[in-house]
Amino acid sequence: VIARSPQATVAISEIASSLAPRNDKISFIEVSLPKDSPALHLIQRIRDEAHRFAITYHKHLRSQHIKL
Repeated sequence: VIARSPQATVAISEIASSLAPRNDKISFIEVSLPKDSPALHLIQRIRDEAHRFAITYHKHLRSQHIKL
């Protein structure tokens, strides 16, 4: 989960070495970033792009369902 504020909670996934790992480990760390931080802006852009992609895909699925 990534917050819009400088206080960002960042999920870090440590995946065992394989293409389809059986045991995933997810750690959460709290990071405080300044509002003008390039790292914060990058994280926000990644979050926004993932959200845009999910919405676009959901709209695509809904349009396919309606056509049936």
